[in-house]
Amino acid sequence: MKTEKSKEKLDAKIVHELSPEVLEVLREKYKARIESGRIKRILLDMDENGKQSLEVAVLVPNRTTQDEFMKFLDRDPGKAQKILVRNCLVSNIDQVHGDDYLFNTCVSAITDLFPIGSFEIKNF
Repeated sequence: MKTEKSKEKLDAKIVHELSPEVLEVLREKYKARIESGRIKRILLDMDENGKQSLEVAVLVPNRTTQDEFMKFLDRDPGKAQKILVRNCLVSNIDQVHGDDYLFNTCVSAITDLFPIGSFEIKNF
C-alpha cells in the first residue's frame, strides 16, 4: 500500500496557480472582459514531462491582434508570436517570456482562443 501512495505522490502534478492577490487585481482591471468571457485562465505545461503547470491569464485575441498576428505569420513568425503574447498575456509575463517552452506553449494556447464561429456550407 505504501508504495502505491508514494508512487502517486511522485506522479502528482504540481500546479503553480495565480495568487489570490493577482486574481483580485485582474478582476478589478478586466471586469467587463470577465463578464463577456473575453479573458481566460490557462494551465501551461512548464516542461516536456508535464509534471508542473503554470496558470496564466490571457485575453481572448481581438480582431486587431489577430490581424497583426496573421500579417507577420509567414514573413516573420517570431515577430507574429511576440505580437500575440504581448497583446494577450496579462499575468506571469516575465516568466513566460523568459522560457522558450512556456512561450511556445502560450502561443499555442492563445491561438486556440481565436473566436471562430460555426458555419454550414450548402450547395445551390
